[in-house]
Amino acid sequence: MMSDQQRSPELLLVGLDIGGTKIEALAVDQELTPRARAVVATQTDSPAALVESIERAIDRALGEMDASPVQIGAIGCGIPGQVEHATGMVRNAVNLSLSRFPLGPTLSDSFGCAVVLENDVRLAAIGVYHWLRRTDPARYRALEDLVYVSIGTGLAAGLILNGRIYRGSRGMAGELGHVPLDPAGAPCNCGARGCLETTISGPGLLRQTEKALINAPQNAPQSALHT
Repeated sequence: MMSDQQRSPELLLVGLDIGGTKIEALAVDQELTPRARAVVATQTDSPAALVESIERAIDRALGEMDASPVQIGAIGCGIPGQVEHATGMVRNAVNLSLSRFPLGPTLSDSFGCAVVLENDVRLAAIGVYHWLRRTDPARYRALEDLVYVSIGTGLAAGLILNGRIYRGSRGMAGELGHVPLDPAGAPCNCGARGCLETTISGPGLLRQTEKALINAPQNAPQSALHT
């Protein structure tokens, strides 16, 4: 573990958005001014491969500003699935092939700094909540409750109740994607079939579009295929 005396005076903060398709790293200074950004493909073959792709994203962002990992003061990380915020444990993230993996402590050991881990959609929800109240206080000053729905590789919602992130009694609040709709439906990454995110997600919507185009009449007007 790196001591505070060894760190550069100019500390940076790094934010990570870990998705099933890509990982985005953003480095900011202590005034929260963005300094560098990098995007890499998510590797999900194993937990080690995922950690390697996360480290690659951070290294690329630091390289954009000729900075060193010793300058990182803290890392904030958003990741899909069930997360133990207090311990940094990812209990279940099916789109990343993670189950009971200590991602927070692993990254903390790698970079020698504090790591805060939270469900990505919950972080987006609290971000939207504060952004609305800050940018339009006259309209949103009284805003206390909010639901943020995210459609990406998967499907999930973030809930803000009384101005605070709501996680639920088992940390699963907002995990809409694996609500089963059709037992005979398309296979889902969780192992079940016909979950909501097999239809309402980036891959699900693409699959439906491709099917609609294949089944479209050959003499259909081109405009009808793009509506």
